[in-house]
Amino acid sequence: PEVKRIDRIRGRDHGHYFIVDVRVGLPGALSIQAGHDVSREIKRLVKEKNSRIEEVLVHINPWYEGES
Repeated sequence: PEVKRIDRIRGRDHGHYFIVDVRVGLPGALSIQAGHDVSREIKRLVKEKNSRIEEVLVHINPWYEGES
């Protein structure tokens, strides 16, 4: 529920596994710890969906009410 916007998703193969890059918008007032926790949960959920996904890189952007 903290993810307010998905800015970009990119996947690529790296030999026998995949790497996924995702950029998400989280509320700008979230603490660094809360952002870190959300990032770890995103990684866990994405990797859980496909056993060939070995690495998930999450970039967090600040999001503010009224932004698209």
